[in-house]
Amino acid sequence: MTNTEHKPLTYDVGKAAEVADVSTYVIYRLVKERKIKAVKVGRAIRIPRLHFEKYLSGELESGCFD
Repeated sequence: MTNTEHKPLTYDVGKAAEVADVSTYVIYRLVKERKIKAVKVGRAIRIPRLHFEKYLSGELESGCFD
């Protein structure tokens, strides 16, 4: 069985905003408030897709660092 749909391991801020249907400002704020995990790669911020999807679905209630 082959899966032809490729899902990225991380989202950049723009893609995360698109997926969540919010502005990039909201994503930056969530990162700053440590409600979602993020990794800096050089100057870019990357958000792990699986963690972000759990956050959006409500599985992560109180942020990622509690």
